Amino acid sequence: MEREGDYTQHIVVRPAPVHRLSSLMEEEADLSDHSPVLSGCLAVIEKLKQKGQITAKEEKRARAFFHLKEKPWPNQPEISDGAVLYLDDLTINYLQHLGLLEKLKDGGLRAVLSPREVSETDILIAYDHHADEVNNVIERIRGTLNTRIATGQIKVGGRRNFGMEDDNSIPEHPTLSIVALAPDCDFAVSDDRFLNQHANFDCDGILVPLLSTLDVLDALARFSVISGEDLLEHRTCLRRAGYLFVPVNADELEQCLNDSAVVEGKIIETAELKAIRESLLRVRMSDWLQLPAEAPWLDATLKTFIEVLKRLWQDDANLKEVTAYSNWLLGQVDLRGWAHRLIPENVDDFVRIGRGSYMLFLLSPPTDVQPVTVDAYWNWVEETILAPAKEKFPDLYEWLVSWKRDYVRRVAETDVPKEGEA
Repeated sequence: MEREGDYTQHIVVRPAPVHRLSSLMEEEADLSDHSPVLSGCLAVIEKLKQKGQITAKEEKRARAFFHLKEKPWPNQPEISDGAVLYLDDLTINYLQHLGLLEKLKDGGLRAVLSPREVSETDILIAYDHHADEVNNVIERIRGTLNTRIATGQIKVGGRRNFGMEDDNSIPEHPTLSIVALAPDCDFAVSDDRFLNQHANFDCDGILVPLLSTLDVLDALARFSVISGEDLLEHRTCLRRAGYLFVPVNADELEQCLNDSAVVEGKIIETAELKAIRESLLRVRMSDWLQLPAEAPWLDATLKTFIEVLKRLWQDDANLKEVTAYSNWLLGQVDLRGWAHRLIPENVDDFVRIGRGSYMLFLLSPPTDVQPVTVDAYWNWVEETILAPAKEKFPDLYEWLVSWKRDYVRRVAETDVPKEGEA
């Protein structure tokens, strides 16, 4: 096919036959109207042979392969020099399998792939790049360990004999090897969630404190081995690498928010703030969180977001920016995103009462600020929290109003000691 003003041949390369959808490959589609622009893979092999790009052995192998994989199209056109070839996914797979895909360019042919195929290829290339980075990191770790072992800074424990013949037995698992080494150490460090849910190892009556990577980083910062900036950088790297259940520190979160710009009422996240949000989202989108055992992590995280939200409402703050920050924080504390981790019969109570409990924290204004800041906060609460709740979740709204009404009544009924009374 030639386009108007363009005398270059354009051909779709697709092995025949093509089956109709939903026919379970029993009915072939009639593509005779498109025969002038349809070509099979063997025609491409013929062109590569003509251009001297494949050897006789490569040609023979390709012909044998396509003899089983395709039928020739009726009235198939001959591929011209410099033709543009539109390759479908199946054609790409076949040519890659034969090692001929890269020869198209050398043969003067221009291959056009689908955006999806290009995207998948880019992902594979990126993965290959990351794999090289991982290998480099492993080699650096090996080099560091070898140096420290040679100088005596690192001591290597002996392999413990558990008296079991099976080399693949559970006691030989690397995670359990830490149990054998623990009595010889001041601390044990493990990121295995099964192990570090405990504070100590009890090894034959010896209690050995159990730490995680996060504990080690906090200790290094506490003793000024690394700076606060380095600590945030390391925590961000862990989050971006998929390290789960990293607790969110209020000072850390506030700093990340303040470092993020606000444009037209929307937050432009820094890499650090994005890592915090995506780390939380990664857990929420999975089945990794185990409730109720790990509820303290979730509860502490949500309360930290609310605490930081309250901190933002200061007298000297830019209210437009504070509103944008508050809206971003509010989006992270919606408990409905965690409902899938609950027993089905508990979901309704969790969403109504649990979500309501966190909303109650927001219904108390910031302290030690001027009345104008309190009024601005209440206006934000009314517009962003109460009005939508009243319209979309009337039961939740009534529960909040009832709780506040009872609270005010209890306060009013409480006797306040007079001055001078104990």
